[in-house]
Amino acid sequence: MPDKEQRHGRAWRLDNKAIEEYHRKKGTWHPHTSVCGWLVEALWAHPLWGYYCIACYHLRQVEGIKDPKIYLEDATHEMVLFALSPDEAPNLLDPMATHLTPSNFAAQFIAGTDIQAEQKIEKCVDEIIMGILSPDTDFLREWVKRFNGAMLK
Repeated sequence: MPDKEQRHGRAWRLDNKAIEEYHRKKGTWHPHTSVCGWLVEALWAHPLWGYYCIACYHLRQVEGIKDPKIYLEDATHEMVLFALSPDEAPNLLDPMATHLTPSNFAAQFIAGTDIQAEQKIEKCVDEIIMGILSPDTDFLREWVKRFNGAMLK
C-alpha cells in the first residue's frame, strides 16, 4: 500500500532499516549515507517507464566511505533521481537494482538538518504525484529551479 496517493501517482517511502536488513541477509550491505528515499509511480511522465527512485544522502564524512566530492560550496546533502527499468517490477527493498543510467537528475543542496533535507525531497514527491513536477529528463529546468545546476556538466 502506498504512503501517498494523488490523482497523478503514488509513492512509497523507503524503509532504510528494512533495506539494510535485506542487504545484510543477501551479503550485499555496505556503509552508506542515505537520509531518505522514495519509490514514485508517475505513469504519465514518460511513455516507456513509469517508476522512479528519488534518494537523498548526507555529505558528512563516514568511516569506511570515500569522502564525497563537493560540487556546491557548503553543500550538506545530495539527491539523485533515477528512472527504473520497465522490464522488472519495482522492489521496495532494492529499488536501485533496476535503475536506468544515467540518472535523470542529481544535485547537491544545503539543508540545516537531515529532517529539512527529507522535507525538501518529500515536497518534490508530492509535486510529482500531483502532476506538477515531471521526473522525466525533459523537465530538467524544473529540477534546477528547485535545487541548482551545480552538478550538471
